[in-house]
Amino acid sequence: MVYFVNSETDYSNWPETSTNNTFFSYNIKTATVNSSSFLKNAPAELATSSVYMMSVDDEKGDIYIGVTFYSNSNGTMYRFDRNGNFVEKFDCGGQNPKTMVFID
Repeated sequence: MVYFVNSETDYSNWPETSTNNTFFSYNIKTATVNSSSFLKNAPAELATSSVYMMSVDDEKGDIYIGVTFYSNSNGTMYRFDRNGNFVEKFDCGGQNPKTMVFID
């Protein structure tokens, strides 16, 4: 499965921005696009936050989505289980979360 986000941000009133996200997936085995979101119980703010990264833990299948608030505050990480169920959100410790590192 390949996960996608179409994240459209309007920068015309910088530093005030507005973003709309559409989450969807692609099943490699069946070559089909699922246009409905793969996320379940996602916090409402994720639909309008500026997505900076997405990564999947190959071992557990957890999906991590990092959002940025630019220089206004630290970014936030959202974690979902392999079935797309919301698990938690936490401060990423910096402004722009670019990647997730998984240590075995």
